[in-house]
Amino acid sequence: MNCFNFRWHSYKIILFLILALALFSRLFIFSQEGFITTDGVSYVLAGKNLIENGKYEIFGNLQLIFPPGYPVAIGMADHFFNNLLFSARFISFIAGLLGVYLFYLVGKQLHNKETGLFASLFAATHWMMMTMDDDDNVRGKYV
Repeated sequence: MNCFNFRWHSYKIILFLILALALFSRLFIFSQEGFITTDGVSYVLAGKNLIENGKYEIFGNLQLIFPPGYPVAIGMADHFFNNLLFSARFISFIAGLLGVYLFYLVGKQLHNKETGLFASLFAATHWMMMTMDDDDNVRGKYV
C-alpha cells in the first residue's frame, strides 16, 4: 500500500528533480580543478593505447590488472575532447549521473517507487558519492 498516494506523474516529477539535483551538485564539483591519481594514469594510458594502437598495454607491457570497460570509455571520449584528464573525469561524471537513476531502479524493483526515490535521493546527495563521481578512478563507478 502506498503511504503517500502519489500518482505516477508525481513520481516522474520527483525523480526529475532528484536527477536535476544530482546534475547540478556534480557539475559544481566537476567545475573544480581535478587531478589524476596513479591508478588513473593506468586507466587513461591503457584506454588511449587500446583505442589508438589496438593494444591494451601500458608502457609496452600488456595490461592484465584492470578490466577494459572504463579505459575504453576514456579512450573514446579522448577522441572528442583531446584531453585525457577531462575525458576520465567526464566518463566518471556521466557514470555517476546514471548511477543515481540506477539506484532508483534497484530500489523500485526491490520494494516500491518510494524506496526507489529515497535511494536515488541518497545517491544524489551523499557527499562521498558526489566526490567519487569526479575522481578518475573506477572504484565506486558503475562502468
